[in-house]
Amino acid sequence: MSLLGLTHAAVAWTIVRRTFPAQPLAPLLAAGFMLFIPVHIYSAPFLGNEGLAAVLASLAILALLATLARPTALRHALLGLVLGLAMLTKFSTLAVVAGAFLTLALKALRSRRLAAGALHLGVATAVMLAVCGWYYARNVAVYGTPFVMSRSELLVRQVEGVQPQARRSLIEYVLFDPLIFRRPAWPRGFSMTEDLEAGAWRSLRESVWTGIYANAWFDGFGGWVLPPVGESELARRAGQALLCLGLVPTLLVLVGVWTAATRLWREGWDDTLVTMLALLAGMVAIFVHGTRTVPIPAAVKATYFMPIAVVFAFALALGFVRLTNGRPRFARLIVAEGALLALVSVAVFWHGLLFTLTPHEVPLFAGSADNVQGVVYYAAGDRAQARRWFASAAAAGLHLGWENLGLLALEGGRTEEALHLLKRAARLQPWQVFGSPADRAAFNRRTRAEYLNSMAVAYHALGRDAHASRVLTAARARDPKIPEVHYNRGVLHLIDAVRTAPPSAVSVRAAAADLRSAIALA
Repeated sequence: MSLLGLTHAAVAWTIVRRTFPAQPLAPLLAAGFMLFIPVHIYSAPFLGNEGLAAVLASLAILALLATLARPTALRHALLGLVLGLAMLTKFSTLAVVAGAFLTLALKALRSRRLAAGALHLGVATAVMLAVCGWYYARNVAVYGTPFVMSRSELLVRQVEGVQPQARRSLIEYVLFDPLIFRRPAWPRGFSMTEDLEAGAWRSLRESVWTGIYANAWFDGFGGWVLPPVGESELARRAGQALLCLGLVPTLLVLVGVWTAATRLWREGWDDTLVTMLALLAGMVAIFVHGTRTVPIPAAVKATYFMPIAVVFAFALALGFVRLTNGRPRFARLIVAEGALLALVSVAVFWHGLLFTLTPHEVPLFAGSADNVQGVVYYAAGDRAQARRWFASAAAAGLHLGWENLGLLALEGGRTEEALHLLKRAARLQPWQVFGSPADRAAFNRRTRAEYLNSMAVAYHALGRDAHASRVLTAARARDPKIPEVHYNRGVLHLIDAVRTAPPSAVSVRAAAADLRSAIALA
């Protein structure tokens, strides 16, 4: 993903060089902006679909400009292919799709080539739907809507439900909190475990664009990739430096957007300017809708704007050309400031150079991190190292640490030990769940059912099949959707069946019913 992220710089260089052939510094600044803006550096190693979707969106922008320059069916098909891949990766790239199709439609209307434009747009749409349409059709069939959010799932809902809910009205989208330059943490006073106190300045403190700025030029949330500024004076100073240095390129971007809009108003159609403004409008609209729908601080992420990163690079180059035309000394100052910003950005976000993460304020965060390490080593086949990590998580009091130690004991044939460890995990688990009361109750029921299923396996290994059967019945009552519970019940019924001669028909029928349920659920 880090290597693929270089695509943004290459695309920005290509577009700006073609647009400003007589300005050699403009493409350098645009590419450097993509390489050294902190959000691109610290998100480069993230595992997820955001980075790939952003890369595909940048390629789609390049394909769109090529299609506008020479509108052929083949180029429209290529555009549809890239847009389809982007939509198959993350559906927020719908903003790029909308901006691209709007630009193509406006170009066809302007040139009065409606028939050809409709044909070409149909080609792009058909190819895009051939690539990604099956997935969204499947969503409609399964969920009743093409766009399914993971936050409807219990685990994600629990995480979001415990975070303070913001009150986002128009004012949060027009204010900017200048105190971010003094204390580079957003929102001020935010805690994952405490509600924000209400007050007259709450809207200013929760200004959405302040959050985007803080997370584009720094780790404004704190504790995700850098230590929180309240715990590290070096992190606070680093944030202050980056946010202040980021003012110059941010102002250049704003000047570039304003210049693009005024040029279109005064001089008329321009393929590149229309494309950039249409994409920007589409992404802002989706972002505003998303942050109002999910009013938590974590929804204000600068990475959400990465699909149109090239648009910001182009706007920066346009603003640079506008402000430095005929002012070589001014241009040299901007380039020097950009070079300093790049150096500071690399130093701050070079993992392990200046910072190591401190324990997170989320309860049992350190124990959870140890447990995840254990899962990784277990997946790699290193049971001894996995056991050490699980023991560390258990020592921190995390129920998952005890649970995984129990499963390792079960694998190793230490059944009595496994049963003891699983029971201890089951006692701890209800006190370590979060979310709304309804979500906590649902999670507790499901987790208890899973524990009972694992305990039933242990009871069976100890020869206590009658007790295992009772435990599985209790597990099914708590959560009837776990296929392993039905499978294990079926196995116990078969064991009961062959204990008699001839085999018990009642037990065989019960086994068949349970196994059919297991297959259906799986």
